[in-house]
Amino acid sequence: MSRHVIVADLGFGDAGKGTVVDWFCSRGPEPVDAVVRFNGGAQAAHNVVAPDGRHHTFAQFGSGTFTPGVATHLSRFMLVDPLALAAEADHLRKLGIRDPLARLTVDRAALLTTPYHTPGRQSCTRGGPGCGTTRLLRHGHRRDGLVRADP
Repeated sequence: MSRHVIVADLGFGDAGKGTVVDWFCSRGPEPVDAVVRFNGGAQAAHNVVAPDGRHHTFAQFGSGTFTPGVATHLSRFMLVDPLALAAEADHLRKLGIRDPLARLTVDRAALLTTPYHTPGRQSCTRGGPGCGTTRLLRHGHRRDGLVRADP
């Protein structure tokens, strides 16, 4: 029987989830095959410093990406920003992660965000009404089909 571990934070701040997930993936008691990001978007900031000193602020990739063979799946509740995802993959490549996009799957029902949605995200930081993420949940674009990068 497979075991599953869920790392969640009931607040809205950094509670160290990224560090905990990285620990489970790299040094935990059992091997980890995948990290599932179940909500949020490219504004996430899960800071991880690997034992060898590499540092990355994970936004859309799972915090276990420093561990070889650990895949990331973005659930249907994620707000996927393809431009930010490409930039994050490029940074991971520069840190020595071979082809990070080959280790990524995205649920076909996940919402895609574009530069068009950026003002909605920024409005709550400027004192505007509501939170940009809520607006994106209402107005994001659905992508039909499972998205997986070609190796």
